[in-house]
Amino acid sequence: MMKLREKTPREALKKAIRGELAPEALQHKVLSLIFEDHYLQEHLVLKGGSFLSTVYGSPRASKNDLDLSVTSAVDADRITEKVKKVAVQVTSDNPELSWRMINGHHLSFKKNGNELLAVQVQLNRPILRPVREVTLRFGSHSSAKVSTISINEQLAEKIDALDKRANEGKKLNDIHDIYFMIRKGAQFDVALIAAKLNISNSTEAKKATEDILINNLADENMRRLWNSHTMTILNTPEFEVVADTILSAWLSTASRAA
Repeated sequence: MMKLREKTPREALKKAIRGELAPEALQHKVLSLIFEDHYLQEHLVLKGGSFLSTVYGSPRASKNDLDLSVTSAVDADRITEKVKKVAVQVTSDNPELSWRMINGHHLSFKKNGNELLAVQVQLNRPILRPVREVTLRFGSHSSAKVSTISINEQLAEKIDALDKRANEGKKLNDIHDIYFMIRKGAQFDVALIAAKLNISNSTEAKKATEDILINNLADENMRRLWNSHTMTILNTPEFEVVADTILSAWLSTASRAA
């Protein structure tokens, strides 16, 4: 009796991309290819919502984007060319997909004119603290060793994002991520937050952080939107509980840093 040949991880991924889980499977494939490359593995770091969902199991799954940063000053042209090679490999395996590089660092994959995955490589915001190397397992398809941002540095970046965003929906996502990270043991690092906010004085950084948190967590419209939308979708507590958890963690940090 003939024994059926088992699918290789790459073949399984190619098949999955064509199925219902296209965005997630595509994200996993791109991650795998990026971190198979020695130069990219050495210099790129996974962060953002995809970091929180794949490494920590955040319920706010980020299947349609990948956020990456760099460990230090890098050859931007070399990064761009290697990321382009990843795009060529993906689309040669899956000709129904197309890709486009925007401004040399934003890679967009589309199918039938609709964007399936956006890959953003931030060249101007290097990672400041030691990175972690984790093995991500993508179901039964494959696994990859990936360099990731530390959870404390990700928390600091979320404070900066919360300060800069105007879109309320995006702000709610940031608040959820901050709450989620605190529940996972993340701690506010004033020096890191100061660096992300581009503030040199630690006292000013503490005040700025407190203002950012209070302005957003005391916002009545944010509370209403959370309790009518985010709470149900992400199975989280009411906004008051989330706000108290975040502010309590911050006050504990501020008192130690006083």
